[in-house]
Amino acid sequence: MKLKYYSALFSILLVNLVDCKGQRLDKRDNSELLSVIKGGVLVADGKLTSCELAVIDSRASITAASCLYTGTGLNPDLKYQVYLDDGLDGIPVHYNVSSITVHPSYNPANHVNDFAIIQYNLNGAITWQNLLSPKYDASWEEIGFLRVAPSNLAEDQWEGFSYEFSPATHDDMCDDMSEMYAMNSKDMKCTNWSTEALAPEFNICSIPLGTAYGIANNNAYIIGTYSYSAVSGGDTMCSYSEHRSYYTTLANYMAFITKTLGRDLLIENDFFKVNMSTLSVDYKMVDRDFIEDNGIKTIKIAGDFYMDQNPGIGLDLNVGESTPLDSDTSNVDDSSEDHDESSQQEVDTDSSSGLSNHNTVIIAVCVSLGALTIVALFLLYVFWYRKRKRSTKYPIGQAEYQDMLESTIGGASAHGPQIRPDSAYELPSLLPDPRPRQTPLMRESLIQSVYHTEMPPEYDESVEQMLVRVSSAVYKNEPNPESTTPPKN
Repeated sequence: MKLKYYSALFSILLVNLVDCKGQRLDKRDNSELLSVIKGGVLVADGKLTSCELAVIDSRASITAASCLYTGTGLNPDLKYQVYLDDGLDGIPVHYNVSSITVHPSYNPANHVNDFAIIQYNLNGAITWQNLLSPKYDASWEEIGFLRVAPSNLAEDQWEGFSYEFSPATHDDMCDDMSEMYAMNSKDMKCTNWSTEALAPEFNICSIPLGTAYGIANNNAYIIGTYSYSAVSGGDTMCSYSEHRSYYTTLANYMAFITKTLGRDLLIENDFFKVNMSTLSVDYKMVDRDFIEDNGIKTIKIAGDFYMDQNPGIGLDLNVGESTPLDSDTSNVDDSSEDHDESSQQEVDTDSSSGLSNHNTVIIAVCVSLGALTIVALFLLYVFWYRKRKRSTKYPIGQAEYQDMLESTIGGASAHGPQIRPDSAYELPSLLPDPRPRQTPLMRESLIQSVYHTEMPPEYDESVEQMLVRVSSAVYKNEPNPESTTPPKN
């Protein structure tokens, strides 16, 4: 019974220990789901921007096209990098940007189709992926809005983290403050949440959260990226009476993203049950001259908040050159081997930057479970050893062992005192049968001994022989050696 108990305990501990290998536990708080997602920010000319990345995998991310546009197009003189935090794998990395693809129907005037695909690390393997949502109207438990920021970008240190959750319900104020949203609500999400600038070198009172995630099925799925904000009663995010921020939902653009990248995305279609073949590569939002006030005077704010409100402020990272962007195209590919080798060197350097807080917690839990497992194994060994020792000392049961003694040695008993035989007639039961060992000479000697006849001088009688002589005489009913009556012929 004890062996079964210890075996069950060991099995439970072993299962828990194996679970530590995974990044996802069976049940966790929704904020923890957001904390392990791989997030990132865009860096332009070595300066941190407020433009956050919806990170697809180790080779591509999505950000707002409004973060890349200056005027009516991309700035060919800016050199971009992506900095990714330590989510998923515990390793912060950064890469030079190799390719930027802005949606062909993006309208910078009203932010319709406001997103761009950024590619990097093109010669590297895809070592991890974030989950994406291919369904704009999925039944979310709630929607999480997230912003990450580095505390020391030059050393790839990430400590800034802010999030808020909103119920997956419709907010009428979102319609009132943006007609464009009202016409394209299936392609956008809206929230009134904002946060203080997390980057320590900036002093901005409030900025939008950078990305949106749907919470369902004990996972966090990328919904979209921040596009723009509408404020009323003021003209900045620091001064307003009402505010809403809008996010481009990527679900209906999955075919376009897949075609641009030339590979499949990480989508749990068993959960979403979406026929991906029905999605159009040419999908786009409704685009027209929107009346933005809807009875409420609003001002739109978009782009890089750090650049707009703090021109010239940033970190000089000295991370090397990235791919120049042509001014007449929104899809620029760079296949330069030198560029990708430079990116890979940066990854190798950053990989040794240390463990994140999240991985430290995981290691601590696993070590604790490992210690408990070792204790359980030790108890199992002690139990097995004691049982084996008992079985070696008493190979059969105690009762069977006593019966064997009694049947082997007459009169042996553990249930009472030892009893000495009363009569000489009980003696043969304690001695071996002497008859097979008798010889004529011995027989004659015994007879002579019985009649008190002197033995030959050369005969040296031992104690054993004397006992044999006496017992043989008794066994044959021969006269007592002390008797003087001669035997009959």
